[in-house]
Amino acid sequence: MRFYLDNDVPVACRAVLINAGHKAWTTSEVGRSDATDEDQALYADLMDAILVTHDRGFFRRQRNHTVCSIVLLRCDKFDAKDVLAKHLNEIVANLQGQKHRLVRVRYDDIQSYAASW
Repeated sequence: MRFYLDNDVPVACRAVLINAGHKAWTTSEVGRSDATDEDQALYADLMDAILVTHDRGFFRRQRNHTVCSIVLLRCDKFDAKDVLAKHLNEIVANLQGQKHRLVRVRYDDIQSYAASW
């Protein structure tokens, strides 16, 4: 799977994804740190990637009209890599073969649902 990490996601999360055999890159690696949230989502879709973010507001705004699948990390940034590692298999299972899927990841569980149009 391909994951595109928003600029608010700790870089350590990239290593978790790569070590699990996924392709992952950050906004800063591709010079998009200053892009708007909507442009980040369009870029993720263009690259056939899942956008990973900590931005709850962005997640809420995209909920009804997202152009890509989004993983929202609902935890402290300090804990993000551990929470991602803990739930990664379940996240991948929920995203496999899906388009426009929203996944909210918390310390103890995940919630996954299709975006409503």
